[in-house]
Amino acid sequence: MAGRAGAWRIALVVLAWLVPHTHGSALRSLHESHRQSLKVEDQRLSVHEQHVQLRAAMLKTMPPFELIHPETFLSLVGSVPTDVLLLFFSPTCPDCEKLMPSWARVAGLFEDNQDLTILSVSDDAGKAPPPYTHNENPAVFFIPKGDAAHPISFPMSYLHEFVALPETGNTDDSIVNRLLAFTHSHLTTASRATSPLPAAPAAETAAPRPALSESQSGSLTARLLATLKAKEAESFQDQLNIVYEPQYQTLPVAEFLKSPTGILGPPLFQVAATYLDGLPLAQQWANQYATQAETNYRKTGWAPTREEEQSYFQDLLKYAIPLYARSIYFQRGLKG
Repeated sequence: MAGRAGAWRIALVVLAWLVPHTHGSALRSLHESHRQSLKVEDQRLSVHEQHVQLRAAMLKTMPPFELIHPETFLSLVGSVPTDVLLLFFSPTCPDCEKLMPSWARVAGLFEDNQDLTILSVSDDAGKAPPPYTHNENPAVFFIPKGDAAHPISFPMSYLHEFVALPETGNTDDSIVNRLLAFTHSHLTTASRATSPLPAAPAAETAAPRPALSESQSGSLTARLLATLKAKEAESFQDQLNIVYEPQYQTLPVAEFLKSPTGILGPPLFQVAATYLDGLPLAQQWANQYATQAETNYRKTGWAPTREEEQSYFQDLLKYAIPLYARSIYFQRGLKG
């Protein structure tokens, strides 16, 4: 009886959140109407039917953390009678908005699994208590049935890669496949035995990533800096793991951070910021170097086509920019 009462308390919280915002007696009357309706229905439902209805009531969203005490949150997720896939998001988060269509696809693919509840909760201020602490949105956790104290975190590197790269059909399918595999691998034994892995989107074809435009590279660099800043208080290895995420591998600053010079510096955010401050001057010097080198080469009788000239010039820049940037980094020094 205590379990049923706890389950209905959760349903009442969710249903109360979904009603229009009103005031005074109208709101109390509306809540009382819901309460009386649920009591009558409770008498007619089997335990299984109650679980199905509770799961449906909580499928989309829980109240935002502005209205949830941390201890109440732990009680809520602990009372769900199934495994749980939980998304933390922010209504003003562009990354969350980008993920939502793929999240909806995952929810749809698990729709027939009555042993899994899909939840999402707005937590833009990061108020979720341990062990659900997260310093960025979106964040995803799997909660085994009856074990809310030991959630399993979906790898943030997968979310970073998805939100950082230009959106394509392949990137959408990739994050859906990863969420499906992650969820299915952690389902309770009984649930996994009765619920085969849902049909996933077609596997991503092996193809080289398209070259990023200057604006895309700039956005990706800014994202790397912001992520490193958020991780500044964490271990050096955690910071370095961010740098090694696949979406950043074409960035010059990532190459520098992975070098002996970069990893011997202070927190990687500070190293990256100092390196990037000197990058415009490094590019200016590299252009001067490439122009002079090309001029000297022409004096030897070299007569390239336009394509050959452009390719040669770009090769010189790729060689010179990192050298000049590293030199400027050392000349300016760091305040530790």
